Amino acid sequence: MESKISLLSWLLLLTFSLFISQIASQDNRQAYIVYMGSKPKGQLSTSALHMSMLRQVAGRNFGPESLLYHYRKSFDGFVVKLTEEEAKKMAGMNGVVSVFPNKKLKLHTTRSWDFMGFSQNVERATTESDVIIGVFDTGIWPESESFNDTGFGPPPTKWRGTCQVSANFTCNNKIIGAKYYRSDGNFGPDDIPSPRDSDGHGTHTASTAAGNLVQLGNNIFYEGISINTVDLTNTMYPLIYGGDAPNLTGGFSNTSSRFCFVDSLDKNLVKGKIVLCDRLVSGGGGPLYAGAVGTVIQDTIRRDFAQNFPLPTSYVNRADGSNILIYIKSNSNASATIFKSMQGNDTKAPYVVSFSSKGPNPITLDILKPDITAPGVNILAAWTPLNSVSGVEAAIKSAIMTTATSMSATKNPEAEFAYGSGHINPLKVVNPGLVYDAGPIDYIRFLCGQKYSTTLLRLVTGDNSTCDATTSASVWDLNYPSFALSTSPSETNFTRIFNRVVTNVGTAVSTYRASVTGTLAGLRIRLNPSVLSFTSLGQTLSFTLTVEGTIVDPMVSASLVWDDGVHQVRSPIVVFVVS
Repeated sequence: MESKISLLSWLLLLTFSLFISQIASQDNRQAYIVYMGSKPKGQLSTSALHMSMLRQVAGRNFGPESLLYHYRKSFDGFVVKLTEEEAKKMAGMNGVVSVFPNKKLKLHTTRSWDFMGFSQNVERATTESDVIIGVFDTGIWPESESFNDTGFGPPPTKWRGTCQVSANFTCNNKIIGAKYYRSDGNFGPDDIPSPRDSDGHGTHTASTAAGNLVQLGNNIFYEGISINTVDLTNTMYPLIYGGDAPNLTGGFSNTSSRFCFVDSLDKNLVKGKIVLCDRLVSGGGGPLYAGAVGTVIQDTIRRDFAQNFPLPTSYVNRADGSNILIYIKSNSNASATIFKSMQGNDTKAPYVVSFSSKGPNPITLDILKPDITAPGVNILAAWTPLNSVSGVEAAIKSAIMTTATSMSATKNPEAEFAYGSGHINPLKVVNPGLVYDAGPIDYIRFLCGQKYSTTLLRLVTGDNSTCDATTSASVWDLNYPSFALSTSPSETNFTRIFNRVVTNVGTAVSTYRASVTGTLAGLRIRLNPSVLSFTSLGQTLSFTLTVEGTIVDPMVSASLVWDDGVHQVRSPIVVFVVS
């Protein structure tokens, strides 16, 4: 009997351990996008296939709630919650092109047009054109003046879309089509089941890309409330540390109140005072609801983007915050005031903000990413009352990249991994001189060179393309407007050859001479030929760029410039070590 009880206890313990293990496994899961190439043909049930693959990878740990979404319209794939180990296993399965973490990115963005040099005085015949811009986002607010269709005729004849008309939404000659999608089928309490925007982000981005020029205001000056257009009128107020004012009756301790969470502060201790907070994770609502008159935030995170707070707020670094805390602790009558902010120029601008995506390219190291950088922080735009590869595309990308303005590596520690070819210069884009063109066959050869099997290649192309010895090309042969080379710490005296072809789109009869700017310590760069002479527009000429030697720093960079006296066609060269 005793042995049976022991066995039962052991089984219960084992079951409980498995249960705990499964909970821990679920906690370690994050959303991944599994990309399987082009849209499948025939009657195959993609949902059934995806479920089968997940069971093979996750086994008994897989629950239907882990599968978040199926892609069926334009390509084959799905979104699923996996552990890191399961994601690696999924990436090795037949039919899977790539697996990468799913991320939600919010665009923040006022003076982009002025900053980039766009003219506001260009005479245009009409307010419309036949350009159609598609935006996948949170919807749109049609009543915004940014989308007023006054002066617009009917949609272009090439338009084949539809407008999902509902009780609260109609299109016009500016917003020519709209459709509502909900990928997971779960409608939130604030969701509007129509193309109308309930978030604001879609309206914001749509008006940035294609909105009308809207006259703001009536020349009457109003002072807004932000950090900080108002001050505390030079009045000194008691100063208290949030960690010394926990709302004990509400069940909060100083571990919460020091961050000034909503409801974590004792109103009797905070009301009428300025509160020092260790970071602010509730947008300032905690001190506001507790009756504070101002907030001082100490944080180690560099804030290179604007934030709004409901109270007069001062943002200080951790060292200054520590001094303020020492002052509070050593003085029973500690007091402070907050003055109105002073506007000044950022001497580091332009630079790439901390939250921007950075390189190197995680999928193909020797393709430099990002391509370029452009202004995009705190954009002034509309808001709601509620809160395929082609040669033309490659040529446009080339023109944008090779005419970009160089940026400073001293202001951007990640250098080209932060800004790519540089800052977009729209005035030069229209006259690049030379372009690095590429078509579908170039990318097919590139994928074959990346060891794609014919099966995997067809998943991407959706046609009968094949990979063999004649179609394979090195990553360094893709006709890309930049040059990237990764090496290992042990690799010495290496040689890499980049093959490129440029097309003359500048002056018919022209001669371009190559130069390399910058220093690649320990490396040598050779161009062959170093002079390109064109006799007509559209003419193509090829050249090779050879990098050889031993890299002595983790990352070095330079630029190749083709110059005909009028055009300077610049491409970054980046060599870096991968551990």
